[in-house]
Amino acid sequence: MKYPVIVEPDGGGWLVTFPDVPEALTGGDTREEVLKEAVGALVTAFEFYFEDRRAVPLPSDIQAGAESVVVPDSVWRRVLQFNDSLALPE
Repeated sequence: MKYPVIVEPDGGGWLVTFPDVPEALTGGDTREEVLKEAVGALVTAFEFYFEDRRAVPLPSDIQAGAESVVVPDSVWRRVLQFNDSLALPE
């Protein structure tokens, strides 16, 4: 699954943020570096959702020309299972 990202210059480096997951952000010296680190930042943010027992926000549509990162299938399955478990009555 792909999540849209925003890549912006940040004081001589670069910053990546996620419109759908504001807790996920990372920075680095180069654009390529921050895009590589972006998936790790996103997965780390997912862990906070899991710990807090809050549903993980699903990705919004990616607009033409926008950048995105791919969440590994194993992580994506965990997100879906977790979100489904929150919807079950206790």
